[in-house]
Amino acid sequence: MADFYFLLLIVIVVAIVILVGEFVAQYFSSAYKLVNIKGQINLFMVNDDEGTELISILNSKTADVKHIELLGRYGTDGLSEEKSQYIDPVRKTMDSAFAYYDFSLIGPRPVSFQTGVPNIIQDSTRMNILGCGVAAPDQITLRWPSSSKRITSGFGGRELDKGVCDCHGGIDIGGENEDVYAAAGGTVKDVYKTCTVGDQKCNQGYGNYVVVEHKIGLNTYRTYYDHLKEVYVNVSDDVGYEDSKVSPPKSIGKSGNTGFSLGAHLHFEIRKYPYAADESSVDPCSLFKDVSGLSGLSCDHEPVSACKYVSGMITGKSVRGYETDIPLPGAKSGTSRGKVVFKQWG
Repeated sequence: MADFYFLLLIVIVVAIVILVGEFVAQYFSSAYKLVNIKGQINLFMVNDDEGTELISILNSKTADVKHIELLGRYGTDGLSEEKSQYIDPVRKTMDSAFAYYDFSLIGPRPVSFQTGVPNIIQDSTRMNILGCGVAAPDQITLRWPSSSKRITSGFGGRELDKGVCDCHGGIDIGGENEDVYAAAGGTVKDVYKTCTVGDQKCNQGYGNYVVVEHKIGLNTYRTYYDHLKEVYVNVSDDVGYEDSKVSPPKSIGKSGNTGFSLGAHLHFEIRKYPYAADESSVDPCSLFKDVSGLSGLSCDHEPVSACKYVSGMITGKSVRGYETDIPLPGAKSGTSRGKVVFKQWG
């Protein structure tokens, strides 16, 4: 009897596999077979309007060699040949096809090239969304700016209602009446003290705040401390902090709920000159000297899907982006894998 049930189980499993296979076959009946390696590895992408540019690029040929194979040859670990013979044909094809694009291969030997991309987003250290954050070119060390260490919203792209992307150029630290400290030594450049709770438009939504200017390296930065309940400093005051445990740092204010704020917190932000919100905001999360005891959400979070490719944040033009993990045929040291990322500006 046990053998009977065992055979019955095998029959059921085989039937399920067949049914699933039929479903997959139907799904890929409208798919495009992009790569076949020695008849063993097939890569499929759904052949609709999304991603056809990437398929076209990888499947194009130069001297009867597909660009995906040229990338594979170049991507081989230890390959000594100059990259121009492998990469130039791909670049030439793309330059003739697209006025605005960014292309990169992330693998054993990464490569990237682009044309027509706005200067403001050409920095490879920027986040993977447009108009949100720049890399700090200086060695900056910040102290944690609040007696609270509970993060309620991290730095980066976040999703608003109905898939709308919002760039959060700072971090929110929860709590009311928490002491607020200058994150680095500097001079107070601006203060606002007259906002009351409930007036969400007060001071353009920032509420009561303190703005401190810092000279770091060859650049000038400003830190912002928004939505304060109380402000203890004035313009031109020198502020900073001491490492001494005997002399705790002087508080510049108390966290609150003024301006456009849905709950008591401190919004902390650091911007590089010319201090444009979001696009000149620096990601502070790796700059803090002491982040022990943090709780709540992640300080530096991955942008949500709604923010990965944002329309019109800087360029005013639509952006389409595709990425896929692919096998790289032609690799001399065996089959390598890589990730191809392609963005096209409309």
